[in-house]
Amino acid sequence: GYSVCGGTAASTGRGGENRLIKGIIFDMDGTLLGSMPYWRSVSSNFLRSMGIVPEEGLDRKMATFSIAEGGAYLQQHYLPHMTPQAVNDAVSAYIAHVYADEIEAKVGAVEAVRGLRAQGIRIALATASERCHTDPAFRRLGIYDCFDGIFTCTQAGRGKSHPDVFLLTARELGLEPGECAVVEDAPHALQTAKNAGFITVAVPDADMDWEEAQKYADHSLASLLDWKAVLTW
Repeated sequence: GYSVCGGTAASTGRGGENRLIKGIIFDMDGTLLGSMPYWRSVSSNFLRSMGIVPEEGLDRKMATFSIAEGGAYLQQHYLPHMTPQAVNDAVSAYIAHVYADEIEAKVGAVEAVRGLRAQGIRIALATASERCHTDPAFRRLGIYDCFDGIFTCTQAGRGKSHPDVFLLTARELGLEPGECAVVEDAPHALQTAKNAGFITVAVPDADMDWEEAQKYADHSLASLLDWKAVLTW
């Protein structure tokens, strides 16, 4: 049900069927959730959670590794009693805990999701994260039931340098790309969505290149507190 999302206004709140934007495809990390700082320091914080002091510059070093390489490095240098796979599993469990219990919504995100849903606009998520991250976070924030669908790059088969996850999401919403706004903080994702025919909306995040994002944005919001602007597009 939509009890946490402002009632069942979908049948009456559209403002007419002529509205161009009928669906919103949100990104999660850096757009709806303030999760990017966690990713910047995930290896160090994981070790600290186990009572281990990390080396200086560990997270910068880990950023250059694949997941397998990162697990092997942590195992060799910090956790020799574990297998590399066990280390990767433990890191994954730690990240899942952070999403379930700690990461907060960005300013205006909850209001935007609930408000747009109450106006009858279809809401979906297209994310590079996994469902074990999205679902617990959104349930805790009280917006899980606002989404018509949650779709991952893993599910689509490729990352956001390719349009697959956006096209999959639009198809599942029953909409054409030109009827959907993709709300993103990442310039490369905005570029991909724009090239695929979506309406693109940039929102700022501390980790993003705002000037670069503007090159691929049809619209921009100072923050998601400005979500009502979408209703006039």
